[in-house]
Amino acid sequence: MNKRTDGGDHGFARALGAVSGLALAGVLTKLSVTALEPTNSGYAGIGIMFAALGFGVPLFLLTLCITIYLACKGALHGRWVALMWLPFLVSLAILPVAEFFGAREREAYAGKHPDVREVHVNLTGRDLRLDPAIGPQPEMEGAYPDRFLELRREPVAHRDDHMAAYRGVLPAAELNSMTVIYGPKDQGEAVSVPVAIAPTPADLAPFLPEPGSAMAKLLVHYYYHYPDRVDVASTIDWDLGNNPQYDNGKPASGVVIHNLSNETIVRLEVNGQLVPFYHGLQPLRADYCTVNSYSAVLQPGAKLRVRWQGAQSAPKWNDASPAVPTFRKPVAGGGSVTSSAVHLFFYPDGRLRVQRSRSFTTASGGGVGVSVALPAFDSMPVCGDAAEQYPPTLARNAD
Repeated sequence: MNKRTDGGDHGFARALGAVSGLALAGVLTKLSVTALEPTNSGYAGIGIMFAALGFGVPLFLLTLCITIYLACKGALHGRWVALMWLPFLVSLAILPVAEFFGAREREAYAGKHPDVREVHVNLTGRDLRLDPAIGPQPEMEGAYPDRFLELRREPVAHRDDHMAAYRGVLPAAELNSMTVIYGPKDQGEAVSVPVAIAPTPADLAPFLPEPGSAMAKLLVHYYYHYPDRVDVASTIDWDLGNNPQYDNGKPASGVVIHNLSNETIVRLEVNGQLVPFYHGLQPLRADYCTVNSYSAVLQPGAKLRVRWQGAQSAPKWNDASPAVPTFRKPVAGGGSVTSSAVHLFFYPDGRLRVQRSRSFTTASGGGVGVSVALPAFDSMPVCGDAAEQYPPTLARNAD
């Protein structure tokens, strides 16, 4: 009598295959769930990899060998294949499926809580730290108000930071207080301080971005920490983009700072717009001729109002409304202006002089023109006037 080959006498092999297949699926499921835990570190990932090699590979090989054995004996039926391998296939899908839905969830969360750029300036005279929910940040020493803290708030990475300070990429209207920590790290005092949000200047308002737009990447929020409050002012750093332009195609005007005063400038507004810089602007010297250039939305022919503060605890405002010179002659050779800038010369005692410059192109090449200064210079500034900020090889257009 011939032996039956329908698998009736291979019960042990079938049972062993089912157990090994389910054990394999159980191991992979456990490892996948462990890998998805948000508290896992890089060392946990290494442990998971070794566990997969130590337990998963032998179980996989055992299940595979039993499957081949049963197939050769004609004892492998569909229900046994499903029992041995379907749980394994399902366990393999855990990580890809979780990553798919996790990416969708992160995308949705980021849409409501986008990354934002912040710059914090400590003018309190005390050592200062921010809410740990933002992420690890260095202490801002009160003795160095010219050292700014630049950070990017990433709520997707730091879920404890619920970004209550923002609605989209702009400060929330109801933001009226924030918690800061004064003193050493282990002995700090958490204090809730009032917040004042600076109004948006009319010239800047049309360019405030929507979340997810290219312009949103140029938005920067400044937090000025004073002893009794925090001022929040938002601005667009046009120079962060490769081609900072308005909607009408005209480039943003340059604002060039010549600090000839006796103190470092930490806050500067031109026509209500905050000028974005990331460290205090030190006074110029013969051995330190670093003249900084920025950009702002300045309407042609508009008057100027300039306000600034120095690097000290609770600094006072300096305020000036200087006359703006005009170019008395057109560009030579019928050329076209490609950029323009306002040069601000800050002197001790709050004195301020203004000079303008413009670069242009003509059929014969490029050039630069500068206006007279108002009021006129008593003597040439230590690092030169506006003309000195351009390469000497450029043609000059006398005004």
